[in-house]
Amino acid sequence: MSDEQQSPEELTAHFAQGSPAVAAMDWVNGFLSSGLGAVWARTDPDLRLAITQTFIMTNRAHPEIARQDRDRLAARIVHAERSDGWTGGVLDHLDDEFRKGMPAWFLGGRCGVPSQPGPVTPGYELILFLETSDGRLRVDRAGWIRVQKLLMHHTAHGWLVASFGEEIPTPGWPPR
Repeated sequence: MSDEQQSPEELTAHFAQGSPAVAAMDWVNGFLSSGLGAVWARTDPDLRLAITQTFIMTNRAHPEIARQDRDRLAARIVHAERSDGWTGGVLDHLDDEFRKGMPAWFLGGRCGVPSQPGPVTPGYELILFLETSDGRLRVDRAGWIRVQKLLMHHTAHGWLVASFGEEIPTPGWPPR
């Protein structure tokens, strides 16, 4: 088929269970309905670590952080479970921060995924969430389309969210 049009088989494969598009949609739906804690395990470990390290660096003067070894604390948060009340609170804080940086149309679930796949490099695929209105692509008066990106990473545990853009984060002190 042409670059603009997919065959029925390609379209079915793009939205099949286990595909990066479905994994991204499941992650977004879980995040929107239940928060970051609900999808933390479906987030790539490197992204979880980079997010955690940024949180620790930003809050390094906080008494709960300042008195702890930052690598052990980072590991505790990266592997957070809701049964650990303190790390659950950290995930709630991170959820609030994520939502502040996301567009209202995305948070309201007024978005859709186009049918074209977006392979980036082996093992990674960029999934675009485009703003919709009444189930149709929304184009503003100037002709612009709004997009929220999720970079998906194929791992032994399936497709995981690796980034909220096109760059793969690099954990470290400080993360990049």
